[in-house]
Amino acid sequence: MRTDQRSADQGIHGLTCVSNRSPTAAVLLDASNNSIEDVSIDGFIDGIVVGENANAQSNVLLNIQYPGAVGLVSLIHICGNNNIYELPCPTIHTVTDLAIMGATVPPYNCQPGQQCLAPDATIKDDASGTALLAQLDDHVGMYVLGKSSNGGYSRYTTSPRVPTWAVGTGVPTGSCAPGSLYSNINGTAPALYACLVTTSAWMGIK
Repeated sequence: MRTDQRSADQGIHGLTCVSNRSPTAAVLLDASNNSIEDVSIDGFIDGIVVGENANAQSNVLLNIQYPGAVGLVSLIHICGNNNIYELPCPTIHTVTDLAIMGATVPPYNCQPGQQCLAPDATIKDDASGTALLAQLDDHVGMYVLGKSSNGGYSRYTTSPRVPTWAVGTGVPTGSCAPGSLYSNINGTAPALYACLVTTSAWMGIK
């Protein structure tokens, strides 16, 4: 299934796609201002591919699941210039302002008595060069890719394994993903913390 400039409307709600890897993707999202919600995908190489054939901006993916019976490589694949491992998009277009809420793969939702096949990635983001691997991030609550600036992207994710920018009203504690930022908005210094590469711990920088 492809969503393109002619079909950008109220989105897709409630979809089940099962295949034997032909075609390679269940949904091609090549348009802007769409929502895709409550989708189950199995048997494709990629579940939802964003930005392969045209620019895709201001889209929302909500409750995207892979039941794990047939096989899958990436549940959600964002096309970009920073491919991190095998199977890059054959063509690449601009992807910005993409919000993903609720991306789930086995073993999180593997049914009792079912043999589930874990994919390589829950989210493969070739725009920012990031992969949320299925064995570590089988359920991603939120992944938001913003706009491109100076060769990088703004991004927020609930995954603790990749850099993000968080906001709170106190001093951050615990381990963190190196490169992450944290803004303390309670009016006391320091107001900005960075997660150090050497220690995976927070340090106030400003």
